[in-house]
Amino acid sequence: MKNKVLALAARLGQWSGMTPERPVIMWPMPNTDGSLVHPPPFLDGARVLQVASLSRAQPTGATRHVVNGNEVTDFAALAVAQYDGSVTAYLFYCDSDWRVVTDTEHESVRMAIEQAHFEFGLLQFKEV
Repeated sequence: MKNKVLALAARLGQWSGMTPERPVIMWPMPNTDGSLVHPPPFLDGARVLQVASLSRAQPTGATRHVVNGNEVTDFAALAVAQYDGSVTAYLFYCDSDWRVVTDTEHESVRMAIEQAHFEFGLLQFKEV
């Protein structure tokens, strides 16, 4: 398994931040069985534009997300998406299988990414 991780680190290189000396899989997200989960082209009917893994991020505590009366904090990744014909952008908070847990709406893609940085510190978003 270690050799597979080192080979993957060499292939992904700078894009993921992995090196043979630091073989940490940041993206795509690993499944529990070790397979890699790539982001889907659409979430909740909105086209996914950019994604960021939260595998190494620490929440700042600046924002609380509440779903059905319960605070949720266990997110694996973020996706910035837009619905066709819309000028606003959504920041989707997803689990490791890209199921949307919650979302926030923003005036632009830039503002959605700024919100993500506000909540999780500096993140590396990648275009899909």
